Amino acid sequence: QVNGVQTCALPICVFGLVLFLVWGCVSKVDKELQKIEPFESKLTPKLVVDSLPKNADSLLFAFAQANPKHPKSENYCYYAVLIQERKNHGVKAAQWAEYYLQTFNGSKERKMESAVVASHYYEQNGVYDKALEYYKYLVKHFGETPIGKQAQTMVFFIEKGMVTPEQQLEYIQKMNDSAANSTANP
Repeated sequence: QVNGVQTCALPICVFGLVLFLVWGCVSKVDKELQKIEPFESKLTPKLVVDSLPKNADSLLFAFAQANPKHPKSENYCYYAVLIQERKNHGVKAAQWAEYYLQTFNGSKERKMESAVVASHYYEQNGVYDKALEYYKYLVKHFGETPIGKQAQTMVFFIEKGMVTPEQQLEYIQKMNDSAANSTANP
């Protein structure tokens, strides 16, 4: 009888422990979702940042980062990036867009938009190696689109060290002058 109780108690304890752990994990995700639920409907169809709580972007990104396999995480990360961009938080928008691209397999449009955000804001904030990385991403994946073609130009400028608008404009003017001189003097 003592033997029978020991054999029976062990599986019950293991089952209880597993149930406790599973319930604890689900509860944490549910608590995180409860913080997002009140404003989730304001994310689509049109995102209006002013209608969201001030920490909406942080809540969305934290959830996506903590639960990357959750079905809502890709959307939450994407909207967190958009909110950061609209708040004009350049470096953070770029970092979160980079995380989106590295973590989620979103639609082609969302990938392009995230790469544009990452490349642009990294460039605007002087992080040229990262800007170059995401401009090259745009060229590789969207090279035939107008954005891909513009990205190719930015790759050229950054690789040549022409990172300011003045340097880029000066180069374009020299090229135009050179072309005008070659047509004028055949």
